[in-house]
Amino acid sequence: MRQATTCLVSPHESVIGWKSDGNLGFIAKDAGRTVNLIAVGRDLKPLEITGLRRRLIEIRQVAVLTKLDNGNYAYVSTRKERALNEEPLALPAAETAVSLPTDKAGDFRLELVDDAKEIRCAIPFTVVGKADGGTIEREAELRL
Repeated sequence: MRQATTCLVSPHESVIGWKSDGNLGFIAKDAGRTVNLIAVGRDLKPLEITGLRRRLIEIRQVAVLTKLDNGNYAYVSTRKERALNEEPLALPAAETAVSLPTDKAGDFRLELVDDAKEIRCAIPFTVVGKADGGTIEREAELRL
């Protein structure tokens, strides 16, 4: 008989967990979607965390004109991240509902960042709908 034990380890005094009210891989544009956040200490009891920053990152694919090893140039699709906004956030010692922005189509990541600039929680989500522009064909960069 084989047995296995799973253990999560963190260098922090607390961890932040989240649970969504639906699929985050496909959210209709302008539809409501929330995630419930909770911070727990090493004893697994809820605790309050202050000094956090809530940061919204937009993830896009851009075409980059790149010089290949053989000397030719080609467009290569490259991932580009851009911070859209950042605001303070404090988590109480209880579950907290946070609404995800769904007014713009695209791939995003909601990050909770502490005072030491460490990402304590990252929640990726995709909003699907008519894009607001900025397709891969219209955004290009030059990398030599």
